[in-house]
Amino acid sequence: MSRIIIEGVDKSGKSTIIEKMKNQFEYGLAIKNMIKPKDASDKETRKIIRMYEHILDISENLRYTYILDRFYQSEIVYSILRGNDRFEEKNFMAIVDMWEEDMVHNTLLVLVETDPAIVAKRFKTCGEDFVKEEQIKMLQERYNRAFEMSKLPKIKLDTTELGIEKSLELIKQELAKLD
Repeated sequence: MSRIIIEGVDKSGKSTIIEKMKNQFEYGLAIKNMIKPKDASDKETRKIIRMYEHILDISENLRYTYILDRFYQSEIVYSILRGNDRFEEKNFMAIVDMWEEDMVHNTLLVLVETDPAIVAKRFKTCGEDFVKEEQIKMLQERYNRAFEMSKLPKIKLDTTELGIEKSLELIKQELAKLD
């Protein structure tokens, strides 16, 4: 089996994809990252690295398919909103490289994209304001940068154009290449 990392800005459709995927596998587990660092301190950095390593340990049992709702890519992308930039932190990026070397044969990175105007509308509908409308495009650009840098097998999906069912079909095709 394998790991599937689902990434993308808030309100891009990740949860919808994950919800639809949960029943696609005989043995599958979804893991949602709910820990967000409070700041860019060394203490918070160590905490988030330990959390990611714990998730890797849990998902090492490849008898199951693990669907990861966000992973270290989101930390890299959203770090800029806490006043630091993980892209510029050589130590953090070296750890990411090490993780990816270990995961390259059994992990699929999925970047879910949606039109920024649709994302902004979803934020307004939900009444959430963690991400400001003017930040959405910048965060999408950072996700694309993280996606392009990744050594993992990967697929980028625009759910606005493809729809959920076609997106799931494409994920399955890419997963089949891992086995």
